[in-house]
Amino acid sequence: MRLADHPAGRRILMVYPDGYPSTSDGNPQVLRSDLRERVAAIAKRGIELVGIGVLTEAVDDFYPRNMVVSRLAELPSTVFSVRGSMLLTR
Repeated sequence: MRLADHPAGRRILMVYPDGYPSTSDGNPQVLRSDLRERVAAIAKRGIELVGIGVLTEAVDDFYPRNMVVSRLAELPSTVFSVRGSMLLTR
């Protein structure tokens, strides 16, 4: 909500999941459906969203714009690369 309300020409949210959403007592299908709904709601508010999967390809299932980091050491350079490409394109 704070990001959506922030007065800016552009808003970018980067998410770094390490797998599928889960809780010890939650239904995995409900959690996955909920995440898809939240991603859609964020996009409707004009926020650009990118998921960078940390050692997981689960981001393909939830984030239209995504990238996978297959080695943890690649995370910093990947973040800067993705952020740079997002800022240079619209």
